[in-house]
Amino acid sequence: MFAAVAILLSPLGHLQVAAHQIAINFSSVVFMLPLSIAMAVAIRVSYLMGQGKGQDTIITIRAARWFTVLCACVTASLTVYFAHYIISVYTEDDAVTKYALPILFLAALFQISDAVQVISANALRGYKDTTWMLGMCIISYWLLGLPLGVILGLTDYWVPAMEAQGLWIGIIIGLSVAALLLHFRMKYFQRSL
Repeated sequence: MFAAVAILLSPLGHLQVAAHQIAINFSSVVFMLPLSIAMAVAIRVSYLMGQGKGQDTIITIRAARWFTVLCACVTASLTVYFAHYIISVYTEDDAVTKYALPILFLAALFQISDAVQVISANALRGYKDTTWMLGMCIISYWLLGLPLGVILGLTDYWVPAMEAQGLWIGIIIGLSVAALLLHFRMKYFQRSL
């Protein structure tokens, strides 16, 4: 989806694409922390399920989710606070900085939803429940997030075209919906155990 966003932004010029690339690159680096914790959750959940300790899986997931959300809040705060410095690592161009700042603020919001969805997704992997996850992610990202981003970013349908910011708002909406759907699927699966 992020590659699709870069392609959709390309007709708007190199400044929009550069700003998007800075935000997505930095977000990808920061995402390594929640992703690492989530991978450990998948392994731990499958190990505990193999031992028949279903209640321990719930405690593991809950602890990991709160820790990951706390980490995401810290990294999001640091992203906002050090936004100018982060951008200066990538470029000294004032025009790119002007476009990248609001997108980096959106990328900070994005980190919290991303943390919740990655923990829920990997918990479901640990439970060996992946079929529903695929459908939920397709709906969230491709049928909801990206089309909303295109409408907000590239058209004047609801609001004046917001360019890269609109596409990022669509990404955040898609991620947030995925986080909710995966979380509720995980809760449903835990109750069924």
